[in-house]
Amino acid sequence: MAKAANEFTEDGGQLKLPDLQDVIEEIGLGPAQFAYCLIGGAGLWFADGAEMLVVSGVTKTLTTEWSLGSWGKGLMTICVYVGMLLGNFSSGTLGDNYGRRHVVLLSYAGLAVFSFTSAFASDITMLGIFRVFLGIAMGLGMPAWTSLSTELTSAYWRYAFRCIVVAFWSFGEMFACMMILIDDPTTEAVHWRRLFQVCAIFPLFLLIIGSFHLPQSPSWLAVQGRYEEATQILEEMRDLNGRPHINVNFELKTPRPSSTRNLLADISHQLKVLYNKRLRLTTGILTYCSFVAGFTYYGGLYAFPQVFAAEDSALGHAVPPAMQLFIGAFFGLPGVVLALLLGMNMRRKSTMCLSAACIAASALFFTLATEFPTLPFRYSMAQFSYWGIKSFSTCKSIVATQYASEVYPTEARITGVALYMSASRIGAILAPGIFEMFVNIPYMFFGIMALLNMIAVCLMTQLPYETSMAKLLDKEQDDEEDLGYGTTSK
Repeated sequence: MAKAANEFTEDGGQLKLPDLQDVIEEIGLGPAQFAYCLIGGAGLWFADGAEMLVVSGVTKTLTTEWSLGSWGKGLMTICVYVGMLLGNFSSGTLGDNYGRRHVVLLSYAGLAVFSFTSAFASDITMLGIFRVFLGIAMGLGMPAWTSLSTELTSAYWRYAFRCIVVAFWSFGEMFACMMILIDDPTTEAVHWRRLFQVCAIFPLFLLIIGSFHLPQSPSWLAVQGRYEEATQILEEMRDLNGRPHINVNFELKTPRPSSTRNLLADISHQLKVLYNKRLRLTTGILTYCSFVAGFTYYGGLYAFPQVFAAEDSALGHAVPPAMQLFIGAFFGLPGVVLALLLGMNMRRKSTMCLSAACIAASALFFTLATEFPTLPFRYSMAQFSYWGIKSFSTCKSIVATQYASEVYPTEARITGVALYMSASRIGAILAPGIFEMFVNIPYMFFGIMALLNMIAVCLMTQLPYETSMAKLLDKEQDDEEDLGYGTTSK
């Protein structure tokens, strides 16, 4: 194992080296972070957003082509969510034990392969299988990149880069919408096989670029005791950012002993970190809030088109389905801008609470607009409520995911983020079924959405740590006076 270089003062005394996070802070923001963001996170979110929109956009075509019933229509979306759930769980184990970079590249490879093979499905069963594997690929990459980005970026800019990455989800959705609009605005006869093939090109391109230029996490390498590899990446970041004078040597903490490690022991250790006495409350609250976020966002994707279709029919409106999808994708961007403005000027906990409260209020207004037909401007009220839910859901998701990536230590960071995202997938899987239970009384579904978010507001006020501008920690701390992992006090 490589040792950290010893440095000495002029009088011969040994100079204490800075922590790795202090070196990252000194390297600062520059071309390195933007390049890694485009190769890793932005590309991944763009590809995932395009894939998810295509799944929604081709449902009507496949329903006609394969004579699908209600079960078949929901199968494709549910298969992707199940795959994402499995991918999220796997990402934690793989990323915390084998490195963040490899998991992101594996995600790109899976997206390219299974998007392309989906184009050759001959029936709904085969397509469902391919979509499960596609969901696994999507689920693998998100927690890995979220952690890698947090570990490559200085504290002040972590959140801004999270917002930039999420914006590319909306760009990916709008790209897919444009393909559908050009092909068939009614979405009744979309050339879906060609769409899946086109969606495979972008992740394949980024897989090739990322294989050469996407770095491993220096924090993860340091925890593994691979000091020389970590400093090489820091030197690359330093040079790309035009700061060649910065000394990248850092104090190497005692790494985990590799001779006694095995995969099951690593998984057990990482779960113990998430549920130790100081983090179990945080983990429990984040898990619930993630479930609510998935229920709200993906449940809205399922429910809103059906509710608005009924309203449009009753009012004589005629907006092409593909254009409705485009409008919905576009209104993810105000959520990103909102998240950036709030998150850069408020603490993480305050931003999460405000976003969830606004989601609850928007859901209640939407319920009023759809339940009471005599209300003046009720259609406009429903539209603005929809935009509010869409925008604040995006905002809350950005802040909460960033919080999860900061509150856990390096040795269990992806596992923590993966657990958070997995709970969101469970909410996404259950939401369509709950909506169908109340399909004749849709205000019940949105009432449940409002109630769940109000409970989330109450719980998030009890989060014990604030992570805004906090230094990331590498390992579990035994010091009883320490407040927690990468955190500051309330």
